[in-house]
Amino acid sequence: GIPSKATANSFVLGVRLDGADVATFCNKYALSSDAANAVAINIDLLAKSKAGQKVLTFGHIDNIQNTITLAKSNNIPIIGFNREKTQDCTVLVSEEQTAYQQARQNGLALMFAPTGVMLKRCYQQYPDIVKNTDILMYQTEAIQGKDPNYAKTVQSVIHDLKQINKIPIWVQVSVNPPYNRNLDAKTVIDTIRSLEDGSNDAPDEMHIFYYSDTRQTGRVSEMEQVIQAFRSPH
Repeated sequence: GIPSKATANSFVLGVRLDGADVATFCNKYALSSDAANAVAINIDLLAKSKAGQKVLTFGHIDNIQNTITLAKSNNIPIIGFNREKTQDCTVLVSEEQTAYQQARQNGLALMFAPTGVMLKRCYQQYPDIVKNTDILMYQTEAIQGKDPNYAKTVQSVIHDLKQINKIPIWVQVSVNPPYNRNLDAKTVIDTIRSLEDGSNDAPDEMHIFYYSDTRQTGRVSEMEQVIQAFRSPH
């Protein structure tokens, strides 16, 4: 027979909660095994989320203490360090190590998310980038639609990372990647299916990036169509 949506799509889906409307939508579709993340300003949306895996994210090492305090007071078990604006592997490794130590001292897990470009550039020469975290996020939007062997490339990076440290590798895809900011939802759905093929090197979780409606080019509806392809309302 035809597998049900739940068994066919048993991978975890994650999304950023950046407004009440998105949070309401996600609560209607999220499984208790799914993931949600938010920045500090949206802590209330995260605290009330029906997704079982909650991640409070920050982008600057100076914000780590505030992030830890806020996470603990709201029972958020994971902090996510989304460190992007550097071209220096040693900076990434050193700040990640600081964040990891502080997270551990406070009984929290760390998810580390450099840019995909920097992750690929750094992990072979600096394998500590895979060791000083509980979870790694591989942001793939830079090669989405650009690399003709996209799924193979992504899965081979996952394979390499897991050889260094067997931790969960989350993969982020975008409904507005640089190559095509107006990508249709179907293409993104196909991209996710190509990665989540049941193989050993498939991502542990899929996270969907989108421009929020505060931008002129908001892409919330495309993100929602992608979720609806893999989840039923409840």
